[in-house]
Amino acid sequence: RGGQGITNMALSAKNGTEVVATLPVLPGEDVMLVTDNGRLIRLRADEVRLTARPSMGVRLLRLSGGEHVTSVFAVADDGTDEAGDETVIETPDGDADGE
Repeated sequence: RGGQGITNMALSAKNGTEVVATLPVLPGEDVMLVTDNGRLIRLRADEVRLTARPSMGVRLLRLSGGEHVTSVFAVADDGTDEAGDETVIETPDGDADGE
C-alpha cells in the first residue's frame, strides 16, 4: 500500500546516481565485480562494512572515466580447488581438516 517502496540508499553527486546491484550474501562468500573495461575484483563479503539503509554506501571499486560496472555476483566457496580436489585446511593444533 502507498506505493512508496523502501529507500535503498541516499544517492547524490558525490556517490553516484544509480545503484548497480544489491544481493544477499552469506558469511564466507565472496563478491565479484566486473567492469566493461575487463577489470574485476573479488572481495570477501565479510570484509564489506555494513551500513544503515539511508547511508551513502560503501565504495568497493574506484572506476576510471567512462568505465561502468557490468556484473556483480556472489561467489560461494564449495571447498574444492580449480582441479576439483578437496581443500585441506590446517588447524592451529596441526590437524588437517578437509572442508
